[in-house]
Amino acid sequence: MNPLIPLQTIGRILSPNGTGRAPLFKPDTSWEEIVAVSSLHLVTPALTPALINKGTFSGLDADLRQYLTYIHDLNVQRNTALMTQAGEISRVLNGIGIIPIMLKGMAYLFSGLHGDIGARIVGDIDCLIPEERAEEALKQLESEGYTFPWAGHPLGHHHLPPAAREGSPAVVELHTCPIKRDFAVLLSANTLTRDMGYVDLEACTIGIPSPTHQVLICIEHEGLANRDDDFLRVSLRGLHDLACLVARHDIDWDEVIRRLYSAGLGGIMKRYLALARGFFYVSPNGLPVPNHLPLFLRAALRYPRIRQPLVILSLAVRGVLEKRVRKAALTYTRKVIRGEESLAPLKRLMANRE
Repeated sequence: MNPLIPLQTIGRILSPNGTGRAPLFKPDTSWEEIVAVSSLHLVTPALTPALINKGTFSGLDADLRQYLTYIHDLNVQRNTALMTQAGEISRVLNGIGIIPIMLKGMAYLFSGLHGDIGARIVGDIDCLIPEERAEEALKQLESEGYTFPWAGHPLGHHHLPPAAREGSPAVVELHTCPIKRDFAVLLSANTLTRDMGYVDLEACTIGIPSPTHQVLICIEHEGLANRDDDFLRVSLRGLHDLACLVARHDIDWDEVIRRLYSAGLGGIMKRYLALARGFFYVSPNGLPVPNHLPLFLRAALRYPRIRQPLVILSLAVRGVLEKRVRKAALTYTRKVIRGEESLAPLKRLMANRE
């Protein structure tokens, strides 16, 4: 099986621009393969509302419809519980004058980005608070029964120790920086807070980042923060988030480009926009997007088992051919081994050279 075929099929199904009633998969792609890949990429719950919107859900096999509906309904229940928990946390924090700003998956839920409460799988509750109020916020959570079971959380991390409470559906991460501090130049808490929107819930208020800042967070998180060991890995869930942001919001692309290039992340932006267009058929109006994915990325998507050798080969080739990359790689490798540096500086350089 060519792994690209189910990936492309899922992209057609989930495209926020729609693909009409055209065939959703090729003859050599089975629904078993589609569901297996969608599960791996955490987008299975999104299939049901997308297929219904495209008018093709009723034509599926009855057992498949039952399975997809069950998965979607389970995620509706979980996300409803997550939003209730986030509202309770917000009420508590509002009581000491803090308006938490929901990030990533929780921001998408409260802003209705995907158009269906069950379409997006959310792992935990991420929200931003003022750094100078961190100790007060932790005490408030503790007073509500939350504990901090992961001792030894590193100092200077972009979020505080994860908080858990028995009976609550998700772990809570209070962020003091909207993105990893390695890439903090990309977006500061002050900038995000200045342009955020508000959602008034029952007995509480929460903040939501602007769509432009959600794009920056999405690209940083999916393109870098979760890919420390692999430059050639792709998450359809994160790409779907980006595709929906591109298709459904008026993004300030001048700001996005300026910030990403100033942080040395222009290559990552071009890669993710090319992926969003290639899989989900969306592209920012007036913004040039590469016609083709990088050769190594295409090879890694088509032949996942050779991804790790491709990463090594890519680094080796650049190390030989590009003096700037070679010098940086040698310098930062020594520092990383000694524990003096993270991988972020080298990753920024590599990303900008794509």
